[in-house]
Amino acid sequence: MKAYIEELNKILLRSIDKSYPVGLAQGQMGISIYFYHLSRIEDNENYKAIADQLLDEILGKLSLDSPISVENGLAGIALGITHLTQLSGVSPESWVRFSFFYSLNRCNFIRKKPLSG
Repeated sequence: MKAYIEELNKILLRSIDKSYPVGLAQGQMGISIYFYHLSRIEDNENYKAIADQLLDEILGKLSLDSPISVENGLAGIALGITHLTQLSGVSPESWVRFSFFYSLNRCNFIRKKPLSG
């Protein structure tokens, strides 16, 4: 079974390219959470390094054009990081939090749009 999981992990990692979405539901944030949890279950620092690298890539991809949605955007990334820091016991260093909030500021996270009535 472990060999099967290893093979699935390799396929998953090979599927990620520069155009892969960053979102929680269908992107790198969800995969990062998976590898953080797997690192704890398997007590494997390599999985944690993969998750850290994915999180760094996510933060580096945020831009003014980033969607805000939970499924594919900034809200989902915020939920994912909240989950990692509060619920799962994974405590990324403070630079990750700083980078995340700095990136949100830089992206103009609060977009003023008139409410449609």
